[in-house]
Amino acid sequence: MRIARTVKAKLLIAFGLILALNIAVGVLAFRGFSQTETTLDQLSDESLADIVAAMTLAHDSSALAALAPFVSSVRVMNELENESARLSARIGEFTSFVQRLPTSPAFMDEGRRERVQALAGDLSRELVALIATTKQSLDIRADLAERRYGLDGRAALIDRLNAGGERGHQLADRFVEAIELVLVALAGENDYTIVALESQYGALLADIYNMPEAQTGAGTGAIEFLREQQSTFQLNRRDLETQQRIRFLLSTIHTLSTQLGEEVSSIVETTSTAVTQRSLEAVRTLGSSKEFITLLGALAIVAAALAAFYVMRDLARNLEDVTDAMTRLAAGDRSASVPGLTRDDELGGLARAFNVFKDASLERESLAKQVSENSRMVEAMFSNMVDGICVFDDAGYLVAWNPKFLAIYGMNPEDVDTGMTFADVVQHFTSGGGIALGLHGHRLSPGEMLGNRRTEAAQFELHFADSRVVDVRSQPMPLGGFVTTYTDQTERRVVDRQLREAQRMEAVGQLTGGIAHDFNNLLAAISGNLQMLHEELYADQTVAGRLVRALDATERAAAVTQRLLAFARQQTLQPRMTDINALITGLLDLVEYGLGAGIEVKIELDPNLPETFVDPVQLENAILNLVFNSRDAMQGGGIIQIRTWTEGSEEARNIRLSVRDAGEGMSEAVLARIYEPFFTTKEKGRGTGLGLSMVYGFIKQSGGDIAIESQPGRGTLVILSLPCITMATPISARLQEKLLSISGSGERVLIVEDDPIMRATATDMVSRLGYEVVAVPDVEQAKAALTGNAFDLVFTDLILPQGMTGLDVADYAEAIRPGLPVLFTSGYARDGADRRVVLPPEASLIEKPYAMDALARALRASLHQRGSATG
Repeated sequence: MRIARTVKAKLLIAFGLILALNIAVGVLAFRGFSQTETTLDQLSDESLADIVAAMTLAHDSSALAALAPFVSSVRVMNELENESARLSARIGEFTSFVQRLPTSPAFMDEGRRERVQALAGDLSRELVALIATTKQSLDIRADLAERRYGLDGRAALIDRLNAGGERGHQLADRFVEAIELVLVALAGENDYTIVALESQYGALLADIYNMPEAQTGAGTGAIEFLREQQSTFQLNRRDLETQQRIRFLLSTIHTLSTQLGEEVSSIVETTSTAVTQRSLEAVRTLGSSKEFITLLGALAIVAAALAAFYVMRDLARNLEDVTDAMTRLAAGDRSASVPGLTRDDELGGLARAFNVFKDASLERESLAKQVSENSRMVEAMFSNMVDGICVFDDAGYLVAWNPKFLAIYGMNPEDVDTGMTFADVVQHFTSGGGIALGLHGHRLSPGEMLGNRRTEAAQFELHFADSRVVDVRSQPMPLGGFVTTYTDQTERRVVDRQLREAQRMEAVGQLTGGIAHDFNNLLAAISGNLQMLHEELYADQTVAGRLVRALDATERAAAVTQRLLAFARQQTLQPRMTDINALITGLLDLVEYGLGAGIEVKIELDPNLPETFVDPVQLENAILNLVFNSRDAMQGGGIIQIRTWTEGSEEARNIRLSVRDAGEGMSEAVLARIYEPFFTTKEKGRGTGLGLSMVYGFIKQSGGDIAIESQPGRGTLVILSLPCITMATPISARLQEKLLSISGSGERVLIVEDDPIMRATATDMVSRLGYEVVAVPDVEQAKAALTGNAFDLVFTDLILPQGMTGLDVADYAEAIRPGLPVLFTSGYARDGADRRVVLPPEASLIEKPYAMDALARALRASLHQRGSATG
């Protein structure tokens, strides 16, 4: 059998035990109590129900009447809605209860019942009317509050009116009189006063409207403002009417409650009389059964005491534990707990509810701590942002900023507070020589800087006197005001300018390299044909002399294209480990001889300067170009300083070489074009404009960098930077210079050249060297020739039509004839060819234009390589 676990079950058991005892004793005294029982039943059935109904009616009517003043005093609409809902529910219950009142001669007759129901209905209706009137009063007072808030803008209007001169002052005085009438009306306590004030206000408003100043400028705003306030008088009258209505309803409710109380008192008196009569009858009946009742009472008291001791001991102990745990938890003891979690009764539920409450408290405490930490983190982020940020409210006052904002404007923290206006910030900026520029480069006034930033996004730039450029972006905030970020763009602008310059130089280099390549093709054809004519007409001295001069001109033209290729970083370098200090010292005699009188060269060389992997010949040319440029810049003589040093760590060291002069210097416009091919500031005939272009290309091709600092009248400083490479890059082994013969012996050579003039020239030159030649213009014909014929060598141009290259010819030849030698030729250098072409290190290349003897050695060397490989 399951034992009862809940407190309710235990109480039922206890009361059942008491009832059982009473029944047992009653059975024993049945005879003595039968009459008493009948009397008590009549009293209980007829009188007690009437008493309970009367007391309930009195309690409910008094409670409703007591709630009426509280409802009328509520001043918050949400609270009124809640109280209205509660009062409406109470009214419904009260009305329902009144409709169910019993009718009996001892309690109330039908006429009294109708009077009570009528009074209750009137009371309910008056309470409902009170709720509606109170809501109406709150709405009216909310409108009056809006009118009061609207008066806050009068100061700005008064200032604007006073700015209009003497007539503006008059209009401002009348405007102030009208506002004072509105303020008096807001404080008015009777309808008569408000009506009188409204009449005065209307007359004053008509006078103001007829003033000429009221029709223009700030006057129209003042008229509109006063018209908006005109409804204040009507609202105040309505407020007085609602307050009077509320007082009337309260008085009516009090009267109805009093009348209902009198009816209830009469009902209670009638009921009490009936109860008294029946009580006397019961007393007389009980008198005869006193002994039995005494015995019954004693037994019931004993049983109740035992039940109370059994139940209350358990209840009191557990409730004390819960109270103690709640007290400890409130004091901050998070280890507080209560017993009885596993119980199935109400005490167990209370213990579990305590644990839920404890967990919720701990969670709220954790959330509060997390919110605090997040707030500190946001504050730290705000203070440590890379960009400056500030916030202005809707009135244009500074309300928040971070340290970067102060740093950008150069302000001290003690000079800035939350009362600072936007105009103050702009004044500080412009007083320091700063200007603001729009996105299209136009200058902005302080007014344009503010613009419509309260409602629209804005962007412009601040240019400070110290050449800093700050990007300003502003966004309006939903609740008014705007937030602005300041991003320092100075370094980015420098990087962008350098990037554009590098891209421009890269484009010029690509164009220059392409032109040089085409010139080399033309020069190769011209030079080859001239060489062959020279061999044929050698005996005719007159013609031979002309041919020699033509060949000399082609060599000079080839030198020019080599300088262009140097600028385009497409020349062939021959780097080796070089002592730069020794190279400079060795140049001194040559340099001093070529400088002339009045020019002195001073050197400052780092004795610990390491050797590096660089082309010494090209480096000599670069230094000579820089020194001679310095000489030309100092027409009256001066000192040229050459200096070397190292910078950087052991893992990434750079060698620096500088040449400084005290010449006439260069302007920014000249510096912007200083590396362009053929650009020169020298007199006609004194320079080609390729010197610095060649130096630029050589340094970039060597993995270094060049920087030039110059100002008119203050001389020029050129700094060359080269990577410090301590080990030479492995290079291909050179062929033996002494070969058995440099002429052919009838070997078959396949020539692949797309340019028809160059193809014919190459065919003639190779044929004259003793080879049997087959010439084709493209890759497809080369493949056909290789498939159907046997060749000893392929001589192919690198760049061929239809997107093909000489490497495609070489790959096909290797596929069908493994080991077949291939000699490449190009107007580009090996490292400056088309980006599609990457020649392997062991590939043989002869650059255009080439001499007859150079071509003979290259052909023989390629054939010799084949013989060495097969041998």
